[in-house]
Amino acid sequence: MPPRSLIRSERPERPPPDLSNIIFRDDAQRTKYVAFYERSVVPTKFVNTECLETLGLIDGVTRLLTKSSLHHLCTEPVPTYEPLVLEFLSSFNYDTPSNQPFLTGSIQFRMFNREYALDQDVVASYLHFNHAPIAHRSIFQELNGRSWEDLAFEFWFHLTGENPTGWRALHASHIQNPAIRYFQRVLGHIIFARSNNHKVNQNELFFLYCALNNIRFNAAPFMFQHIQGLVNAPATNPFLLGGIITTLACALGLGDELLSLSHLMKPAQSLDLTYCRDSHLVTPRHDGRYTLVVNKVPIPYVILPCPERINIRYVQRWRLIEENPQDDQQEHPNEPMDANEEELNQGPADVNQPPPNNPPPITLEAMYAAIQRQDQLVQAMQTNQTETIRLIREMQQEHRDYAIRNESQYAEIATYLHDLDIRVNDSPDRRRRVRTRGASSSQNRNDEE
Repeated sequence: MPPRSLIRSERPERPPPDLSNIIFRDDAQRTKYVAFYERSVVPTKFVNTECLETLGLIDGVTRLLTKSSLHHLCTEPVPTYEPLVLEFLSSFNYDTPSNQPFLTGSIQFRMFNREYALDQDVVASYLHFNHAPIAHRSIFQELNGRSWEDLAFEFWFHLTGENPTGWRALHASHIQNPAIRYFQRVLGHIIFARSNNHKVNQNELFFLYCALNNIRFNAAPFMFQHIQGLVNAPATNPFLLGGIITTLACALGLGDELLSLSHLMKPAQSLDLTYCRDSHLVTPRHDGRYTLVVNKVPIPYVILPCPERINIRYVQRWRLIEENPQDDQQEHPNEPMDANEEELNQGPADVNQPPPNNPPPITLEAMYAAIQRQDQLVQAMQTNQTETIRLIREMQQEHRDYAIRNESQYAEIATYLHDLDIRVNDSPDRRRRVRTRGASSSQNRNDEE
């Protein structure tokens, strides 16, 4: 089944934006607001705990979120309010010194017609990021005498078994450990939210490297740099940053103002089992479990949940594609003592392990079992389709009921106003009212005579 195009469904022709309640900083903000309105806003996808528990990823993903100080932001689903997102982005500016970029900085933006200017560490505290002085605020150029590029490409080999030729060759679907790949999807949908996030960019790889090697970093400068690039780029893709903006608005005490936009609320979405299946992370089995998928190829000997087999604490379990996988292989915990010793505990790369290339001979029993599994998958797809149709019909019925209730309320209001008008017109005071206009002036003239 191809991935669902939720983003394209948000892009029909739209009526002009309602600007009656917005006070713009200047004409430049107004121009950006209208342009961003045409790009539209899509709700943010958050971590789905039920999905993680079903697949056995809860320990690994929680550990990565905690190590990167992103657990609060990424696991608390909040709705998206399009007018708030457009006002924020159209007025956003990230100011950081050119001689020492990202070490210090501040952001300026508007929310509910108010101007805000906040230091990046203050925003980091609002979002529960790590803003300690020793936390990295940009990608380090070298570590222990090795360049970041050398470390990054070696790290990518540990994740995928591939030797990359450049930054454009890092495909997220090639990451073998499902907990690590799910964490990358979280980064691509929340911190570095973008519609086309099927490749791992350099910032995401840095986050993965730090989270898996106990290196502290402050996510705020990275996120602000990403937002600055989004608002300045001549793109047409929709915005997916609504969750971050709503969380920041709540931290600023704007909860009552958000209630005024409740009729424009877009509920949060989640990285659930359906998403994991459609994004080729897993494929369902007939027994209720799931088979890991790497680069769109099922790995039949990695059946989820199997939390010990995919334990991210051990470097040897970052890669799962092996010819003869063993559960009792020697393991070395990936727990560096400090930020300067992380690569000492990575252990030797398993360079000589080729991918499986000698499949077992096909038997009649295997063919029959494969046919049965295929029939079960087809039946499951038909059941899902029936359930989807049922849900759509329920939603349509709810919309019809809502419209009927509104029409009934409007009729009652109209009747009430009509009766009120009749009572006012027929009141005794109104019938006995004497015309007094000009009476005092006539009396004055008579007195003078």
